[in-house]
Amino acid sequence: MFYLVITIIQIVAELADVMLLSPDLRAAEKDLKELVADYHFLQEHGIHTVADLQANIERSKSELSALERERSDINNRIR
Repeated sequence: MFYLVITIIQIVAELADVMLLSPDLRAAEKDLKELVADYHFLQEHGIHTVADLQANIERSKSELSALERERSDINNRIR
């Protein structure tokens, strides 16, 4: 369903001239680009459910925390 909506919006954007005159169409095009980027992110990371998304968020937080600790250790060694 999500992919269908994206496809329809892309077709409408392609049918419109290169220059989108309506502010609503420009906003819809921007939203479309964000939706497509989100869709590709979810697809690339194998996220199919909310639980998968939450697990990805937790994993990313732990990786970020480890990197922050590593940066702090390096900064302390430099001093």
